[in-house]
Amino acid sequence: MRIRAIDFETTGWMEDPKAEICEIGHTDLIRVREPSLFVMDTTFTNLVNPGYPIPEAAQQVHGITDEMVRLSVTPASAKHYLRSGMAHDSIYTAHYADFEQHFFKAPDFQWICTWRCAKILYPESPRHKLSTLAGHLKLKEREGYKPELATPLHRAGPDSYLCALLVERMLEDRELTELLEISKRPAETFPRSKEATQ
Repeated sequence: MRIRAIDFETTGWMEDPKAEICEIGHTDLIRVREPSLFVMDTTFTNLVNPGYPIPEAAQQVHGITDEMVRLSVTPASAKHYLRSGMAHDSIYTAHYADFEQHFFKAPDFQWICTWRCAKILYPESPRHKLSTLAGHLKLKEREGYKPELATPLHRAGPDSYLCALLVERMLEDRELTELLEISKRPAETFPRSKEATQ
């Protein structure tokens, strides 16, 4: 079984009908022992040409410019790549998965939303954005942590790597089936604070 942690940088938020991805990142966890021991496999990142100029406000968040993506793959090609190697029992995961699911339709697969799960598993965390959880749970002190994969912040590859580390930690605390069940609950049933999810 494969769990694929994904992250997107985009030209805008979900409410923008023109918004499209401008970078994808994924980090895979591969099951090596039943029932739930997973190991980190690969981290991949690729710039994506959204097909129109990246708004200045978005560039200020992630630093991706029009020149950087000029010769990059199309969104359709990038999304097709994200399906490669995914068997029928594979699982996608993302931090606040509603965002990634808005841009990437994969209805045949189960999803883990690490934001939803963190709200239940770690209510004592001061915030539940990815970077805060990484510090609260000391993810950067885990054996095998690779600092070069975790930077720069607000980029798709590093954020997918941190998400994968978070899933690894969650699987030490709860069963996979419970994470999948929590992830299916409506987002509005979770207490929301005014915070970015990354």
